[in-house]
Amino acid sequence: MRSERIQRRIESLLDRAEQAADAEDWALLDERSRMVLRLDAENEDAITFLAVAEEAQGTSHATPAPTARGQNLCSCS
Repeated sequence: MRSERIQRRIESLLDRAEQAADAEDWALLDERSRMVLRLDAENEDAITFLAVAEEAQGTSHATPAPTARGQNLCSCS
């Protein structure tokens, strides 16, 4: 189980990811999503944000998104 500190960090990163999505800053959205996934590999919001960022950047086929089980995490940048 995650500590409150880690959960707060995840929420903060997701808030910043949402701001990046609103600004259509796809590279920053990608970065923030991956940061969340390092802390919580099964976070559905981060998985969705990452897929949106990759699609917007035209990289969805080049950089696989993590699976729902947190496998296949790519540390590519």
